[in-house]
Amino acid sequence: MGVFFKLVGLTIIVAGVAVVIAAFVGNPKASCADGTPTTSSAAANSFIAKWNAFEAGYRRGPATVSFTEDEVTSRGSSYLAENGITAKHLEVHFCPGAGKGQAVANVTIGGVDLAVLAEGHLDVGSSQIVVDSLQIGSVPGFIGASAANSLIGAASVKAPREIRAVTTTTTTATLNAQP
Repeated sequence: MGVFFKLVGLTIIVAGVAVVIAAFVGNPKASCADGTPTTSSAAANSFIAKWNAFEAGYRRGPATVSFTEDEVTSRGSSYLAENGITAKHLEVHFCPGAGKGQAVANVTIGGVDLAVLAEGHLDVGSSQIVVDSLQIGSVPGFIGASAANSLIGAASVKAPREIRAVTTTTTTATLNAQP
């Protein structure tokens, strides 16, 4: 338990330094952005319906689901709101390849509005969500990524182990799973 509180304390210190630095420098931009995803309750509901069908399907046999940037952005926005996290203008962008993506949003940290850019992927071998880079303002991404991955590990945040592959294009993410 003491290690967890030390980790949290270190993360707060790193975030505090990042906030001070970021308050005086520019904003990160999503390099995979090829448009602006739109947010709607219909797209969030579509995500939920697709996920529920996918989850039920892979418990019985092989299953595949594809999500659009609009669906993931919309569900992400509603998820953050449901959990009391204030983030404005969330955008999720997929990067072509093996399940990489970026999320950018404006968040208020310590009373300062900042642009935050997270880049990551799903490691299907470990079912671990991996943050490759987390930028706050123009603070280098590796500083935030290390703290974010430590917190994800400490919180035991995992994707379903049944997911075997993730592929992304510039507009969709496709997950393949089997029991």
